[in-house]
Amino acid sequence: MSDGKVFLISAGPRDPESPTLKALCCLGLADFSLRDDLVDRQILQFSSAAPHVIAVGKRGDCKSTPPAFIERRRIA
Repeated sequence: MSDGKVFLISAGPRDPESPTLKALCCLGLADFSLRDDLVDRQILQFSSAAPHVIAVGKRGDCKSTPPAFIERRRIA
C-alpha cells in the first residue's frame, strides 16, 4: 500500500463557481471522491474521479452513510 493524502474540501456557499483554486487542483488529482449532499453536483465536472464518486448523504434527518464506512474509505 502506498501513502496517500486526504483533502477535505468545503462546499462553501454551495455555488459550483466558488471553489478555490486549491480545491479544484485537489479534485483534479483525486482517485475517488466522497461527496455529501451539500455539495452541488456540478462541481464534479472538475474531478478526475467523476466516475468514482461515492455519495455519502449527510443531510439532517435523512438516511446517510455510517461514519465508520466513510472513515474506512478515507484510510484505505
